[in-house]
Amino acid sequence: MKKKVLLSFLLVFALLFTACSSPGGRSEASSSSKAPSTSTPGSVNQEDIPTLRFGHGGNDAFAAHYGALAFQEVAANSPNGTVNIDIYPGAQLGAEREMVEAVMLGNLDIAVSMTFTVSSICNIPELLLYEMPWLITDRDLLYDVISNNETFKTITTDLMESKGIKYLGAADIGYYGVTASKPIRTPEDMVNMKFRTAENPLIVSWFGELGANPVVVAINEVFTALQQGVMDGVYTTITMMAQTKTYEIAKEITSLNNALGITFLVMNLETFNSLSPEQQATLEEAGRAYIQAQREASETETERVVAEMGDTGANFYSLSEAEMAPFREAVAPVYDVWRKQIGEEYFAETQAYIEAWNK
Repeated sequence: MKKKVLLSFLLVFALLFTACSSPGGRSEASSSSKAPSTSTPGSVNQEDIPTLRFGHGGNDAFAAHYGALAFQEVAANSPNGTVNIDIYPGAQLGAEREMVEAVMLGNLDIAVSMTFTVSSICNIPELLLYEMPWLITDRDLLYDVISNNETFKTITTDLMESKGIKYLGAADIGYYGVTASKPIRTPEDMVNMKFRTAENPLIVSWFGELGANPVVVAINEVFTALQQGVMDGVYTTITMMAQTKTYEIAKEITSLNNALGITFLVMNLETFNSLSPEQQATLEEAGRAYIQAQREASETETERVVAEMGDTGANFYSLSEAEMAPFREAVAPVYDVWRKQIGEEYFAETQAYIEAWNK
């Protein structure tokens, strides 16, 4: 009798324990160990916010860094498609070329790169249209092209995306010029002078038309090369002259005003497509903020560095429109060659756009 009572008691206890277990027969202790979401209705769940790495080669006083900060702020404060951005300035993630390659491979999310690097790494020669000498010499015109020109849109959407990268923005880092051992005012002043240029065949070709001798030297070796007399001057943007301090040796600075140095903000396309539509819209909005912030920073940075370089004894001169005319004439043969490599249709449409803008 006692055994029957005991068995009945144990059966009732087992039934009570089962009723107190979690749904599906699991007790609370055996459920998922993942912490419950702390989000409230209308808030953003932090677990759903991606963090993207953003690399560039400039220091924190560089115009591109101000663009990066504006991009980061907009992305982080979007009410619907928040995206966290970790910025790595100063080439922490590698040289510019390495960062663009990493973006293409999906090892880096976002990078800032000069026109030629993107053109070279991604095999998009059409981008060199925006480095043609004395084609786009006005900053307002450049940003009009960036915002409204159909050829620019085609190159930065169809062509870039065919290479696996997403265009998010483009902005300038100032005009190109030369810092040299003597003043440069005419094409004749450059004859037989050795100038450091980037490893860019377009630049090499038009320097040759001016009678100069282009020398390809790594940017981190330029200062020493100048000291040793390997070259007579350096071709780069006015702001980069300040960063590399080449003006301390070659004290005659001439803004050629032949083009503005353009940086492109690019992202791995697959990563972009993996985001929600809201997050994609946020990054595109952040890209527009990048353009505006970098444009403003570039203008003020150029003024600042020109004053700073002048304080050390360097002499600054900017070519006038009349002084640019003989340079344009001298490099005209380069147009005949490069319009074929860039594409006749793209070239013609862009030139017509520029002519209409100038009227």
